[in-house]
Order: sequence, then structure tokens, then C-alpha cells
Amino acid sequence: MPALSKFQVNLAFGEEGEKQVAEMLLDKGWPVIPLYQYETNDAAPSLFLAEKDLILPDLQIFGKENNLMWVEVKRKRQWVRYRNNIETGLNKRHAEHYLEIEKKTDAPVYIFFIHEKEKPEGVFYVRLKTAYENARFWNGLNFNGVKKSKPMVFFKKNSLVKFKGGKK
Repeated sequence: MPALSKFQVNLAFGEEGEKQVAEMLLDKGWPVIPLYQYETNDAAPSLFLAEKDLILPDLQIFGKENNLMWVEVKRKRQWVRYRNNIETGLNKRHAEHYLEIEKKTDAPVYIFFIHEKEKPEGVFYVRLKTAYENARFWNGLNFNGVKKSKPMVFFKKNSLVKFKGGKK
């Protein structure tokens, strides 16, 4: 049997994290709609607008007063250490899509980061719109100008809130 591709392994790892956060939110009494729409072409779920399509976050949540919220889940094995800061982040293009989704839907977008295997461990979150102005942006190039990653947005650990699971 062929080995799983790196994409498939990463996808399964991420989906486990999405399910974990969905269960935590359900335990709080918040209805959750998972937006997994992976098709044969591995397309991400989209919000269709007249002018363009936007990549949707992983979950749609209905809060305490049935107010709509969006949640993107990122599962991480390690933190980023940069200039005496501990940070975590996500793809800059996706973050820009999520900001536009918040603007178009008037529903806040939260990014949940599951950190495991390296302390501090736990589930942390941030409202993207609020944290974005104080984020660090990286173009994906190392000090020698070699591309190592897609452009990223990083948030300092002290700007994140630790999610407390359990019943509401």
C-alpha cells in the first residue's frame, strides 16, 4: 500500500485538531457547523462573493445569543521563537481572507491554536481583527533570501487567550 502523502498526513493532523476544538465548543453549549468540504481536488470551503471567492475558516459557531462566529483551527507541534518572543501563526493569505469574511458577514473570526509537544501546551485563541494590527508579518524568506515558507502572520503568545474547556 502506498505511503500517505505529506499533504494527507498534515490534513489528517489538522482535522483531528478541528474536531477537538469543535467538541470543546459543543461542551460549552455552542452549536457548531464544521465546514470541511474537501473534494477530489482538495479544495478548501469558500464563501462566494460577486467579486471573488474567499477561503472560509474551519467552523461556524453560534454563540450565547445565537450570534454567528467563525473559527479557524491551527494545530501546532512547536512555537516560533523570534527576538525573545514566543509566537504562533498562520498563512497570511488565509488571514487576509478571514479578515474580509468578518467585514462582509459582520461575524467575528477567531483563530484557535492547539499547541502540543512543547510547553506551553494547550488551546489558545485570538480574535483575528483585534490581534492583526499588532502581528508580525514574515515574507517567508530566510536571512539569505531563500524561500522557506509562504508568507505568514505571527501572534505573540501573550496576545493569546487560553481556552478553558468543559461545560458552560
